[in-house]
Amino acid sequence: MNDYIREITLDLNCERSCQTIMLTQFDKGKKIHLTVKANGAPYSVSGCSVVMKGVNSDGSRVAIDCDIEPDGTATAVTDDITFAVKGFAAARFVISDSQRTYNTQRFLIYVDDALDTDVTSDPAYSILNRLIREVQLIDEHGGIIVDDELSGASTHPVQNRVVNAALSTKAPASTAYTFDSTTATVTYNANNPKIIYLNATVDGENGIVLTSANNDCQYFFGSSKSVKIRNKNGTNTYTDWEPASEKAANKKSSITSSNKTSADFYPSIKAVVDYLASNYENLSNKLTSEDGIDEDSTDTQYPSAKAVYDFGGEIVDLVNEDISDVESSLADLKTYIGYTSGDILGLQADFENKRFTRLGAAVGKTAGSDFDTDAFPMYKNRRKCNVADDGTINAFYGDAGYTEDGSNGQVMVYQPKFYYKTVPLKLERADTGLGCNIRKANYYITATPRPGFRLHPVFHDSNGNEVEYVLFSAYEGSAYAPSLERIIDENTDTLSYSEGMKLCSVANVKPISGKLTGFGSRNNLEVMANARGAGWHIDTVQAIAANQLLMLIETGRFELQSVIGKGVVSLISSAITGAAASFGNGTGEASVTYAVIGGTAYSEGGKRSVCYRGLENPWGSLCEHVNGINVWGNGSMYGGQVYIAGDFDFSDNRHTGNYHAAGFLLPNNIQASLGFNKYISSFGYSSEDFDWLFIPTEGNGNNAAPVGDTFYGSQDLNGNRTVCYGGRNYEGLGCGCAHWSFGQYVGTRNEGFGGRLFYVPTATA
Repeated sequence: MNDYIREITLDLNCERSCQTIMLTQFDKGKKIHLTVKANGAPYSVSGCSVVMKGVNSDGSRVAIDCDIEPDGTATAVTDDITFAVKGFAAARFVISDSQRTYNTQRFLIYVDDALDTDVTSDPAYSILNRLIREVQLIDEHGGIIVDDELSGASTHPVQNRVVNAALSTKAPASTAYTFDSTTATVTYNANNPKIIYLNATVDGENGIVLTSANNDCQYFFGSSKSVKIRNKNGTNTYTDWEPASEKAANKKSSITSSNKTSADFYPSIKAVVDYLASNYENLSNKLTSEDGIDEDSTDTQYPSAKAVYDFGGEIVDLVNEDISDVESSLADLKTYIGYTSGDILGLQADFENKRFTRLGAAVGKTAGSDFDTDAFPMYKNRRKCNVADDGTINAFYGDAGYTEDGSNGQVMVYQPKFYYKTVPLKLERADTGLGCNIRKANYYITATPRPGFRLHPVFHDSNGNEVEYVLFSAYEGSAYAPSLERIIDENTDTLSYSEGMKLCSVANVKPISGKLTGFGSRNNLEVMANARGAGWHIDTVQAIAANQLLMLIETGRFELQSVIGKGVVSLISSAITGAAASFGNGTGEASVTYAVIGGTAYSEGGKRSVCYRGLENPWGSLCEHVNGINVWGNGSMYGGQVYIAGDFDFSDNRHTGNYHAAGFLLPNNIQASLGFNKYISSFGYSSEDFDWLFIPTEGNGNNAAPVGDTFYGSQDLNGNRTVCYGGRNYEGLGCGCAHWSFGQYVGTRNEGFGGRLFYVPTATA
């Protein structure tokens, strides 16, 4: 079906005859496509921001940010605000480029009487709307589509039998649960008994109280894993709270005809599941009565939605589940209403509204010492160390014998394991047609295994076994040449790459890049890392993603240059390592940085190294090659699809076998011809398999929001590309913790590209 309400052509800064756009309630989400002319000639809005602004008949205002199309036109997507007021709204498009702002001629938007606030405000409206648009019946005449608006006089069978039936059986608001997150007082409420108390206190313990569907009892789930129950006592009171375990003797492992309606026996969750599964065919065809779905009914009509709801409520009221079952059942609910546990840190990222909110134990905290507590070992115990080639940790920062010159081993950052959970709250189908854009999501981490959380994929060894820690490189990689018995200085040496050279992580040296022959390609950097022994690699995409997630949760945002520092993003070359060594295990921006050993000291903003918890230059200086991630396209896949390696068997041009598709496409880099990278406005999502990735699928942001970093890619990619991360010494505000470069040809080397060491221990049996 056509997603456009109207194709409209308007002139700049003139007042021609006024056009009118008619809207009904089911036009919500459809598009107004704008073509701009100036003095009658086509005018491109590429590179501009475009906003549709209007004033409703009641004086309220409408403002919609527009998407810029590749052909220089713009698209506005109608939303709730567009339909807020019945009648006419006077509107125009406001177009801003880097120098000035223009207005188009006015036009009118008319919202007619079809607006039904009872329908559109219903939580199920989006499902209903999609049903109306997508459901078709096929007969000998082809597709029969429902009306564009609800009508009792419709002749369409889909509308009469599905849509209208759904509306007529909609449960009244009085049957729905509401949430109380502001009070700890749990009392009987005759006007609204179905309240879920999210901030309840019972016998001095904090937790959640759920009221049963028929209000006969309440359940308390405490923060210390206790479960209590109390029953209704009289008209407006309850009995005293008692531990639910006291009723354990009444729990049965099955539901039978003799106990299924008993007030004394409480089946287990497994019993309920088994009962429903074995009786599905019979139950699904029973007519509802005042008593719900009756197993003995002989009617063949299907039950209404309300009957199913009531039947489910009756089953839930009979269930007294074990503590482990309670935690598992509530895991998904908690991801939406927020975790209250003191060891779960979270961040809600609302990319659409450019708003970031701390969640769980992160609420009220600021980056730094607030995270250095025993509850958060992934932060507190993260520290620099000296590591031998066999993986032995010789010393930690502050210990006797710790050095940063390589004499006691490579300078690495010890990262303890942690678990994560990504909860996509709002997804939107990507313009590329594959996968989704994340518009809003919750990100959580914890050091404790919990229901619904998974170990971050970086904490697996080459055999797929879980490891307790990994080691990030404290410094950008430099190259040790056995023939010289020292580290190469690419500013003064002319040595070419040869086998046997080793990648290093030490202070006060020049990191290696593609400036010298043979250096700087991803494959050679991996070989140099492997030369140190088993477990040594260059950074993998899992390592980058883990460090990204830690930075985001701690700082509470994506744009980090304004929080930690710009980094080395406007210097003549990459920086000498160690400028930020004085921060130790901490975070900050160096006071001065050098591009040449013993050379000029640079102190200006944009020329100083930054450090995040011991890891220097997570962005800027050199754009670092990343392994385990490739990009491939066949010429009709926009910027190509990302492929992730499932193990440490790396190849620069593989997108099959152990490389698995991430499930979404990179956007076309349509601004490349103008010399710009695109600022990220959304990350991609396809499934839980790769919900730990922060890979862009849209580039409509700016240098401040919502992400503040750029990516570089290809136009209609046809072939293979490798991937680099972080940005380099001259890319300015486009650098950052989310910056990616997806446009590197296989085997390419460049003075702006380097690599970092990464070590994964082998798990012991």
